[in-house]
Amino acid sequence: MFWGQKSDWEAQKIYLPSALQKTFEEMLSHDLTSLTLGKHPLKSIADAFFIVQEWSTKLVHDAPIEAHKRFIDIQYLVKGAERIGVALPDGSLSPIEDRLEKDDIAFFRTPKNESFITLSPGQFVVFYPDELNRPCCCIDVPAVIRKTVIKVPVAAIVA
Repeated sequence: MFWGQKSDWEAQKIYLPSALQKTFEEMLSHDLTSLTLGKHPLKSIADAFFIVQEWSTKLVHDAPIEAHKRFIDIQYLVKGAERIGVALPDGSLSPIEDRLEKDDIAFFRTPKNESFITLSPGQFVVFYPDELNRPCCCIDVPAVIRKTVIKVPVAAIVA
């Protein structure tokens, strides 16, 4: 996991692989406050794309915890405030819903070592394969957020 903010991007980007740098910068070249919701291709890396989302945040117990295998996620908050549960990979947890083959997502029960971070607009977090995350949790009460999720194929990093 890597947690950063757009205002520190120039200093922070050296710690991320080139494919993540390229896709993040390409995504930021769009007007994310008005871009249509949904999936948008990224030209800088083959098979990479980003999704513009607007959600109502949820209470922690209503938000599922997830992990991915084939894609690295860069979650960037455009508007609102969001708590995200985070946990290290835990090989002892079995998925309660496994959609990895079709959708590259599996859902899990709450791990023992879950912690929380709070994203403000302009902040982002990178989740690598098998890192558990519980996005879209509310701070106090549910509220609408706007965020983007960049999906970068693991093959772009380890190829």
